[in-house]
Amino acid sequence: MNDIADPQMPSAASTAIIVPYFGEAPPWLPFFLKSCERNPGFDWILFSDFDLGSAPENVRHHRQSFDEFVTALEEGLELNLDVVRKDSYKLTDLKPMLGHVFADILKPFDYWGWGDLDVIYGDLRKHFGSQLGQFDVISCHTYLLSGHLAFLRNTQTMRSLFSCFGNWRKIVTLPTHQSFDESIMSMLFFRDHPDRQAFFNAPLFLPTALVNGIDISAHFSERFSTFNRPRLLPNGRIGLVEEWYWGPRKADQRCHGGSVARLCAFQQLEHGALRKRKGSTNTMDKGRNDN
Repeated sequence: MNDIADPQMPSAASTAIIVPYFGEAPPWLPFFLKSCERNPGFDWILFSDFDLGSAPENVRHHRQSFDEFVTALEEGLELNLDVVRKDSYKLTDLKPMLGHVFADILKPFDYWGWGDLDVIYGDLRKHFGSQLGQFDVISCHTYLLSGHLAFLRNTQTMRSLFSCFGNWRKIVTLPTHQSFDESIMSMLFFRDHPDRQAFFNAPLFLPTALVNGIDISAHFSERFSTFNRPRLLPNGRIGLVEEWYWGPRKADQRCHGGSVARLCAFQQLEHGALRKRKGSTNTMDKGRNDN
């Protein structure tokens, strides 16, 4: 499925990132929005029940109640999702289905993706531009299809990729979180490599998958976007990334070019430095320990 593209040249592919977030607006929201604004060519489709206030043009806000959002998912998937109403964290299992449910909203875009609100973005075109247009799936980790940000080509095949798992309906209606967006979806690309942890300190993994007779190409590379486990750093050492620097001229240089900084507890943004500490403040992300 992948087009021929110069791997060194950023693609002009248009991309939409779907982010559902319900509850009180987080204190770091202005920084999230500012980082979106500084990424022209990328759009965010935000579903929430709070007032967004003044937002950049590339953030499309769909304000609705949590129940209205779940109802839209139920209608699009033809499922009863009371388990999501009882525990909002179950929404993470449904991220791979968002492209299918909101296909009409995604029509203008070449790629779609899922994301979280507890992130600050660096220069996405710089870090992902050479992969957009060339690969069908793009992940922020080598060992896992990342749940906090992933990109998929906007085709019928990719919007329905989740349906490769014949038991997907049973999985998403189980009362507990099943990591469908990460662990289960990753199985498509690690069928020949059952030990995903072997790729934990690999800088790059370029898997392929055969889906309904169509070759799917993927780009899995470490973006240093999470804090909780040691990574193979560009200097060749194993270590933790603890600080990200964000500013108008350089983004994320402390972690050697990471594209996304994950906020697991917002501490401060001053002098261009974004720091984060362990411990999630986003109820949508409770329990994450491997992404």
